[in-house]
Amino acid sequence: GIISEGFIKLNGTLTQPELCTISVKGQRTSALLILEEGNITVDFASPNAPKGTPLNETLGSFVTQYMALKTEKQQNAYKQINDSCDLVIKTFLKEALNTNQNNPLGGLVFLEYWQYLTNEEKLAAFEQAGENIRSQKRILQLFEQAKAENNTATGKPFVDFTVETEPGKSVKLSDYVGKGQ
Repeated sequence: GIISEGFIKLNGTLTQPELCTISVKGQRTSALLILEEGNITVDFASPNAPKGTPLNETLGSFVTQYMALKTEKQQNAYKQINDSCDLVIKTFLKEALNTNQNNPLGGLVFLEYWQYLTNEEKLAAFEQAGENIRSQKRILQLFEQAKAENNTATGKPFVDFTVETEPGKSVKLSDYVGKGQ
């Protein structure tokens, strides 16, 4: 074969198509293709998706679909492992929180537990927490944020709110709703 300007030109006679791997000396990339009559194109940026001949188009499509499925399977496996670990951690933190409702450790545990909760669970956890936990500034901020997210969730009725845009100046959502802005 001859390599010129990024292309490989092969000459010869085939009795039947052959599955081949082409690798370039000194590079880690190799390309999979089916050697058959016709002009075959291999892009080393996507080396396992050759094009140009019927069998190579089929090979490229197969490899692309297979790799997508394999990646999806791996992602699902990681997600299942992650979800399982999250459940174990969440259970551990809930038990630690129940044991430490009214001491300084309770606030630390609550902040960690908060990360694993849905918005609805956050609101319920705050209501169930001891006074020592509910009175902490950071926890109060998180609770107010969760309430705001809950009040503005999809399907919830509109709740007006005010924000400061510059010192001494504020605007309300109701100033803009229905005015095309």
